[in-house]
Amino acid sequence: MYITYDDLLSLPQMKKAKVVSGEKGLDKFIEWSHVVELPDAFNWINSGELIFTTGIGLENHEKDLLRIVEELYKKSAAGLVLVMGPYIKEIPNSVKVLSNKCAIPILEIPYEIRAIDITYSMSRILFDNYIKDKSMNDLMRELIYQEFNEEFYERAVYYGYNPQSKYVASTIQVDNLLDDLLSNKSIVESKNLDIGAAILNIVRCISNKYKKSIFYILQGTNLIYFLPISNEDQWDIEINKINSEIKDTVCKKLNGLTVSIGIGEPCNDLKYFKRSVGEAQKALKILKACERSNDLRSYKELGIYRIFFRARDNEELMSIYNGVLKDLIEYDKKNNSDLVHTLDIFLAEDCNIGKTAEELFIHRNTLKYRITRIQEILSCDFENVNECFTLRLAYKIKKFIGYVEPNLL
Repeated sequence: MYITYDDLLSLPQMKKAKVVSGEKGLDKFIEWSHVVELPDAFNWINSGELIFTTGIGLENHEKDLLRIVEELYKKSAAGLVLVMGPYIKEIPNSVKVLSNKCAIPILEIPYEIRAIDITYSMSRILFDNYIKDKSMNDLMRELIYQEFNEEFYERAVYYGYNPQSKYVASTIQVDNLLDDLLSNKSIVESKNLDIGAAILNIVRCISNKYKKSIFYILQGTNLIYFLPISNEDQWDIEINKINSEIKDTVCKKLNGLTVSIGIGEPCNDLKYFKRSVGEAQKALKILKACERSNDLRSYKELGIYRIFFRARDNEELMSIYNGVLKDLIEYDKKNNSDLVHTLDIFLAEDCNIGKTAEELFIHRNTLKYRITRIQEILSCDFENVNECFTLRLAYKIKKFIGYVEPNLL
């Protein structure tokens, strides 16, 4: 449930309202509103809330207002509305400076306007948007998980779908959520475990900043969303930029919580949304298979992994893996050695002895001995480009199978 600042400022009661500072925060979404008069009560505000005050409870206006803005920033609140009149005659410049620095919008309204009238109108919009969001969530679920129906076009246009635009699916997944919750108590306390909603709010704010109207479906802490693209030739740069900002903002706003993002290919029709989602999910799977976190990957960048996903028989992939590395795997088992891992790092470092030794924390001579032994066991030559390609392919298969069907390894 949310409203935008455009929604707020379009209310009849806000005709005389004025944004005095913190304009960079006007892309935030407002999730609720409160009238607060006692300074200590600001400690109890929540993320996304817009606060109204007449200043009747303030003792030292400048000092108290500075503390209020700091508290709003810490809690990721939406902003502050000051009722100008007998209690607040002017806003100190220092408060405006802090508001600008924190991107916390400060609005002023005349004393004769009743805050309760504004909050009532806001509540009605919030409720309407809640119903609209729920309906859109239902539409997206049907689009992604059911057979396509022509009636979807009409429903999608109601929610802002532009048939002339191309859209790209992205899917966000929290990295190691359970470990983060157990080790970082502040995540639990600050968000009350409603992490999915907090991530959705960040995605909304940033997409709004870039003037992008999104479609989304939230499933627990996992979020799938579609962004329209502006430039077909450089869509990947545009989408990567937005998603990088989303990823970094989640980490910053949610106490170090990290997410990974998979990105699909553009689709020029609503009926292909499902395909773009599938591509985004595959890109995310490869991130996990490569043990990458706090990162993003597009389907376009998957390279050889795209062929793996199209392979109908994973056992056939495993036969390639075993056919290439079987002797080395068996040698490690018999001798309690780790040559399979050594070769993996050696190939990842482009067969560079120095970098590989540094990565493995071993002496160069030790590594040279291992490499010689590996060549003997596998009867291979690392100066042969084709043989190196085959070995790299085997390791990519291992990573792929290890994530999509680990019981085969």
